[in-house]
Amino acid sequence: MTLDARTLRKDIISAGATTALSGVRMPLSVGTLASLSAAVANGYGAGDLAELPTFLHDSMVQNFE
Repeated sequence: MTLDARTLRKDIISAGATTALSGVRMPLSVGTLASLSAAVANGYGAGDLAELPTFLHDSMVQNFE
């Protein structure tokens, strides 16, 4: 069984909601959630989480040619 970006995104949203109710801040989860949300929105949600670096590379690398 693999962990996909969509499932991890759901889990981070749940953790964020739970901690927000108790006043706990999770600043690193904001950036992680943004990256996972972008990956899901661009079709990388169902694949293995190991595809996330490929998505980040493909979406952030500038082509200077």
